[in-house]
Amino acid sequence: MTAAGVKSVDIFTELDRMGMKWVNLGGDEIKVCCPAHDEETPSAALNVKEHVWKCYVPGCGASGDFVSLMAYKLKAERRVVLADLQSRYPNIVGISEIPSQTVEKFRAKLSEAGPLLGELRKRGVTDEMMRAARLGFHDGRITIPV
Repeated sequence: MTAAGVKSVDIFTELDRMGMKWVNLGGDEIKVCCPAHDEETPSAALNVKEHVWKCYVPGCGASGDFVSLMAYKLKAERRVVLADLQSRYPNIVGISEIPSQTVEKFRAKLSEAGPLLGELRKRGVTDEMMRAARLGFHDGRITIPV
């Protein structure tokens, strides 16, 4: 996703959609409750111009772009949040899914990975773990479908 795409998201609309209250700190900063932990008093600063946030609770320090804040709050994967945003904000581009046929084609070739498989196994990665992670092999490399 492009930086311009992130900045096309209307922060206040999205905060309202998620039921998040905010407090104006002046300038481009607002304060929100940190979505990474339960709290009643806002502890995270959100820059509405740069679309970035940071929690100031000692021991938390969660931070990121606005999409990560939404992912925390909605308890959803970033790609799910991005797909949802893309449906409402046409400037968000660059979200793509790996076709399942491609993943399966690469998984079928994993047995051809030879020394790379040996290295994975030496590091404690079991065949069951490789299946669960849907690891594959392509162009001399192990693939991880993310």
